[in-house]
Amino acid sequence: MRHGREDAQAENVGWLRRMVLAVLKQIKTKSSLNGMRLKAGWDEAYMEEILLKIKGF
Repeated sequence: MRHGREDAQAENVGWLRRMVLAVLKQIKTKSSLNGMRLKAGWDEAYMEEILLKIKGF
């Protein structure tokens, strides 16, 4: 049985994933979507750039 807090956390992570995916799709680059996701996982500066774009989304 899941608690309400755990459901909210899963919902928040799902929302964040969808927002990041939408922002990544708008970035014009030769990199694939999967490549950009990997780069964001490896490079904190790139992740910060993406998250700042979400704020303006």
